[in-house]
Amino acid sequence: MSKDMKNIIRIFYEPVEVFNDIKEKPAWFIALIVLAVFSLIGTAVLIPGVIRPEVMKYLKRAVPPESLEQAIVAISGIRFYIMTLLRTLIGLLFIIVIQAGFFSIVLSIIGKEAGFKKLLSITVYSYLVTIAGIILKTPLSLIKQSAEIHTSLLLFLPFLKQETFFYNFFAQIDFFNIWAFILLSIGISVVSEFDRKKSYILVFVTWLLFAAGLATLATIGLKMGGLK
Repeated sequence: MSKDMKNIIRIFYEPVEVFNDIKEKPAWFIALIVLAVFSLIGTAVLIPGVIRPEVMKYLKRAVPPESLEQAIVAISGIRFYIMTLLRTLIGLLFIIVIQAGFFSIVLSIIGKEAGFKKLLSITVYSYLVTIAGIILKTPLSLIKQSAEIHTSLLLFLPFLKQETFFYNFFAQIDFFNIWAFILLSIGISVVSEFDRKKSYILVFVTWLLFAAGLATLATIGLKMGGLK
């Protein structure tokens, strides 16, 4: 087994050792491929029985009757399947690159140089733990025939309505994301020799602000789309 594959497994139980390896020799490509494959498989499995039906429900609410038939035809073919997979892949790459770039800039400003390649590597490896969430939630979504499978703080807030800001905010505070950001905090501390507590503060404050921004956009989008 190659060192990259060993580190992909070790990130779940020996993250500091993995990040020390990354500090000496950054490596992200194989880990990114593994993460992308699981993400794409999870999405592909859900398209026929979960994603497409939920898009259909949204279209029936939001699209005028005279355009509905055309919209339904558009999501019935292979093009919808391909575009959904592409959105999953592009979204994953966007989040990873933006986060790595952001923390690279912040660390450079405060005088803790780490380099973009190292930060890209620790970001990718940190997100590997979300594979556990994919493995857990995908079969549950198929059984329930719904994407509304929560491993977030929404488990404790069942009274919140989907069109509200707080629903969309707490939906992002997912236990697997928390795990990933704990690892990211550790990784930043290791590769940049940044104080561990300050690293936690930097990562989690950034994440919560980002989550608040996304929740605001999601809430506006739902209301504009007719989910009231």
